[in-house]
Amino acid sequence: MTNNKTNDDESKASDADEKFRIYTTEIPSPGKIHSVYLSKRVEDSFYYTDLMHELRAMTQEDHVVFYLQNYGGDTDAGYQLINAIEDSRATTKHMVVDSECASMASIIALSGNTLEFKNRGVLMFHTYTARMYGKGQELESMHESITESDVVATKELCFPFLTIQELKDQKAGGDKYIHWYDKDLPERIKRHESHKKRLKNKEAKKK
Repeated sequence: MTNNKTNDDESKASDADEKFRIYTTEIPSPGKIHSVYLSKRVEDSFYYTDLMHELRAMTQEDHVVFYLQNYGGDTDAGYQLINAIEDSRATTKHMVVDSECASMASIIALSGNTLEFKNRGVLMFHTYTARMYGKGQELESMHESITESDVVATKELCFPFLTIQELKDQKAGGDKYIHWYDKDLPERIKRHESHKKRLKNKEAKKK
């Protein structure tokens, strides 16, 4: 068998270890708690393949907790990670906003079943940022496609934590900050968790 792994591959694999940390604790039941720390910028999905595999391999005896302090990054990698979180069969998928999160990281924070803000936890939502290259008509088509996809995906993942009006403001270019001290935060979290529970029950009925 030929090993075609290069020094660059080894370097990238080493870097992947720095994008997140996961710690597993045995608990009675039997069961396991997996604590995931996502603190670096979201980059190419290559860096998260181990994490996504772990998430999809979990069973109902597993509980996963994400601790987030992250300023976002690559949307494609972020959505792929969200898909893995949603696919996970872990009983608990709890998201902890440990400090400031922005952009894609804020959307990841809403991908679990439950949500918690620590003191000084902040979520910031805004519309996408993109760099596009191509012929004029291609750029127009790309812009329309990306904008439509962003609007649909953001509503699917952020409503009802964010209101319809807040989503409209975001589409128009506005930024929305949610702080740990906001008086309406408990109501937002209640709406969010109730919505997630309804989706989970709806999915269970299909099976």
